[in-house]
Amino acid sequence: MARFTLEEFNERQPELVYIAGTLTEVQQVEIALSEKQIDYALNIESFHKESFLGGTYPGVFFYVSAHDAQDSLSLIHI
Repeated sequence: MARFTLEEFNERQPELVYIAGTLTEVQQVEIALSEKQIDYALNIESFHKESFLGGTYPGVFFYVSAHDAQDSLSLIHI
């Protein structure tokens, strides 16, 4: 298992599997992927949050290879 930048991960056909809006979510997703030894890439991007306050917020976007996408989605239960 290794963590990469999105630029380093591009040759693996990255697929977005999670957008973490809090540090707690980031830690939980990293633990879940690390325990299953799934390589992933992180990228900080803005996302629009549908809520009472709405707005655009920074988030940590988690990408895995297309090969690991289904397994990764089943691991992330936040």
